[in-house]
Amino acid sequence: INVIDQSDLFEELTRGNAPEVHFVLNNKVYDMGYYLTDGIYPEWYVLMQSFKNPVDNKQQLFTELQEAKRKQVECAFGVLQARWRILALACKLWRKEAMDLVITCCIILHNMIVEDEWEEHEDAVKNNNYVFQEANGERFQVDKLYKDESTESFGSANIREMRRRYQDNARHHELKNDLIEHMWKRCLILITLT
Repeated sequence: INVIDQSDLFEELTRGNAPEVHFVLNNKVYDMGYYLTDGIYPEWYVLMQSFKNPVDNKQQLFTELQEAKRKQVECAFGVLQARWRILALACKLWRKEAMDLVITCCIILHNMIVEDEWEEHEDAVKNNNYVFQEANGERFQVDKLYKDESTESFGSANIREMRRRYQDNARHHELKNDLIEHMWKRCLILITLT
């Protein structure tokens, strides 16, 4: 069974409902975000895997950094499971919609608690844009959910085009190579600064 094609995540992406993302690496503009995955996922433009067997220092660095970020995401899920027991137990719900509601509710409640705990940091949420700060002090911003109203009634041609875009294997390799070079250059800068 091909579960990934049945994913709500990719269904929303296909409809054009996704966070608006634009970034530049090695003077190339990218207009779709990507998800950190392990080796069982296909090599799609929006899915980025580490190397199973890195062949050089650049691939080794990329793999270490990518796996460290994946581990942070897994820890975030662990925090949710620790706070909300229902997420740590075997699911007793039968309908997918009910499961989605429980998970969404737990995330919203968690975010409300965190927001309340961090109330003194007023710049954390500014103009409905979410600003984050990494441990190294670098700040980045994620815009609110972007929904293109013109895509509400997507035709089959638009759906095929969106799937073609996010499943693009050549674009995946281009992005991966640019990420590797970008991370390598940042590492060299940090080494020369220390």
